Amino acid sequence: MTDTSLRLSIEESHTLARQRKRWNIYLLLALCCFAVTVFGVSITHLQSETQMDPLPSQPITDK
Repeated sequence: MTDTSLRLSIEESHTLARQRKRWNIYLLLALCCFAVTVFGVSITHLQSETQMDPLPSQPITDK
């Protein structure tokens, strides 16, 4: 423990813990939203690539 944490009152300690908990929840929500967005974009990209018309194939000729 640091000297600063020893000088906090119990009420200040609880307030600090609540603030950290709140910010941790916000950070977790932001990271989850980011992960869901990246997953959604990835799935959408894969679907669009699989639904594209394939390039016309040219017959292989030996010349």
